[in-house]
Amino acid sequence: MGDFLDEAMSLLQALPGAEVNLSVEVQVKVIDGIDDATARVVLENSRSLKAEKPQIY
Repeated sequence: MGDFLDEAMSLLQALPGAEVNLSVEVQVKVIDGIDDATARVVLENSRSLKAEKPQIY
């Protein structure tokens, strides 16, 4: 993801008049579910990074 942002997005953003929007959706399935401690850390990190609508089901 970092390489993509460095290589592709920087070129697109440099275009005159460019308005660039980037969305990322992550879906993870865990057979036994995600333990509470991991879920808490992931949600806290998501909020710190200003992720829109962080959720764990």
